[in-house]
Amino acid sequence: MKGGERMGRKWSQEQKDHMREIMRAKYSGENTSPSYGGESLRGYSLKIHQRDNFKCRYCGADGTKSFDTWLSLSCDHLLPKDNPNRENDDYKVTACRFCNEADNHYLDEAEKRSLKFDGLSPDQLVEQRRPYVLARREEYKSFWEKNVKSFPNRHDRSD
Repeated sequence: MKGGERMGRKWSQEQKDHMREIMRAKYSGENTSPSYGGESLRGYSLKIHQRDNFKCRYCGADGTKSFDTWLSLSCDHLLPKDNPNRENDDYKVTACRFCNEADNHYLDEAEKRSLKFDGLSPDQLVEQRRPYVLARREEYKSFWEKNVKSFPNRHDRSD
């Protein structure tokens, strides 16, 4: 493996920096997480998830209702990579994995879509993105209803 690649996937600079910090703390004997051991991203996101009551800011998926939903929670950056406030926790929100990745070209296509980021509050940025995320969820829901929901369960067949 080359540095920065893992199983064919390139790591972002943020991921590389985060892993360097974890390894530095680990080998210096520091505790990398205030409330539990390990290198889980749950610790990285915990204060953002707590602020957002463990709910996806786009679809409302509630991580307090089920372990599986909690596992799907991630942090979504509301600002493009070149924005100086991007890493400010105020401009990160809790998002389920799907909503975070639903419109993965959202920031890349900001200019084409006439989206603005400067001067908007985090709540306004969420509201600006929500229609794109929910539209993609509806596309996936239609696909699921047509192709997955009624798929025969092979384990229920008697042979």
